[in-house]
Amino acid sequence: MAAIGSICRARGIFFHTDAAQAVGKVPLDMQALPVDLLSLTAHKVGGPKGVGALFVRQEGVRVPLVPQIHGGGQERGWRGGTLAVPLLVGLGAALTLAAADRDQEQARLLALRTQLWQELQKLDDVLLNGAWSPRLAGNLNVTFLGVNGAELHRHLQPVVAVSSGSACSTGQPSHVLQALGRSAAEAASSVRFGLGRGTTEAEIRQVVSHIQDILPRLRQKRVQKIYT
Repeated sequence: MAAIGSICRARGIFFHTDAAQAVGKVPLDMQALPVDLLSLTAHKVGGPKGVGALFVRQEGVRVPLVPQIHGGGQERGWRGGTLAVPLLVGLGAALTLAAADRDQEQARLLALRTQLWQELQKLDDVLLNGAWSPRLAGNLNVTFLGVNGAELHRHLQPVVAVSSGSACSTGQPSHVLQALGRSAAEAASSVRFGLGRGTTEAEIRQVVSHIQDILPRLRQKRVQKIYT
């Protein structure tokens, strides 16, 4: 981030970053980072859905923002419409709580993620997607080889809500995983586990037990389908 921002600043280019996944989880010193615009959302840090914020650097060259929603001239003319005060209060409260115990909470999530991955590794043909570090403490993305992706997600849903890709680009195998070297079929049979403040060790054990139960059956079902 610092290196990219420095390159942009040296060339007079405005630098925006989507920090929805980082806010409240990793340190962000906006006085030190050469970032002109930073966007965040409440629901990624435990707050209500439907509200976010945009950081706009004030010192130095002002960023020429252009309104996308016109109306009553609120927000210095940048955005028309009445603000949702309860959602904004929820955003502020969520950020305050996240900042209060960020280091302890991230350490707890890292321990749970490590436990989850160690148990999944005991199964055959389970691959880690991306580097183990650096990685957000609550993020684990794995590929389960030899299964139908749609079947895998359907059998996981009764026990755990997981994702096969980005929430803003559903319906297709992740292009990011394919860029990392996974085939379209492998990307489709990949699962992203998102651990959060409410995740417990008991839930990790429950998910692992469920996967241990369904994975052999799904693989056998796929083999039988291929040969029939």
